[in-house]
Amino acid sequence: MDKLKLFKAAGGMKWEDRYRKWKEGKAGRAWFTPEIKVRDSDIEQSLKEFDLKGKCVLDIGTGWGWQAIALAEKGYQVTAFDTSHTAIELCKTNAAQRNVEVDFITADLNFCDFDIQFDWVMDRGCFTTLNEGFHKSYCEKVAKWLKPYGCFLVKVNSRMGIPYIQTCFEPWFEVATAKPSLFQGGNPGSFTSLYFVMKKKNPI
Repeated sequence: MDKLKLFKAAGGMKWEDRYRKWKEGKAGRAWFTPEIKVRDSDIEQSLKEFDLKGKCVLDIGTGWGWQAIALAEKGYQVTAFDTSHTAIELCKTNAAQRNVEVDFITADLNFCDFDIQFDWVMDRGCFTTLNEGFHKSYCEKVAKWLKPYGCFLVKVNSRMGIPYIQTCFEPWFEVATAKPSLFQGGNPGSFTSLYFVMKKKNPI
């Protein structure tokens, strides 16, 4: 499958179209709306509970960029990417308004790579949106991008179920936390989710 077909199959064009519509003020899914500027409470708790002192962080599928911006305000060195060019433009504007620096990149998950490994990685919704056929390659990439024994923080739609998520990530990660949660904020409200903290098993 060539890159364009793979991009379409993974939903890249769909998300660019949606962000353009959201930028124009048209309705979208509430947990991606620009009004959500709050820090994710699960991520905030994990920073303390797992003593995530490493400063080099990757945010997968950053969306409007608010979680990445919040971390940058706390002193983290954040790299964040999204498949939507429109989303990344909005992220850069949001960061400039908050006077913080985040390395925002337009990149498709299937094709991007990094020259460094990160202390920890987070995903607040990207994995949820992928077709099941892309789940294995996603897990492999996250493991590659993490430093040995680094942590992965991920929030998914609750319909995916804890056993399925554990099965997907088990070859590369040990699940440290698995609990019901919410995608906070938005209108009409919050959406049920599952929140995981995973530790990379062994150097890959």
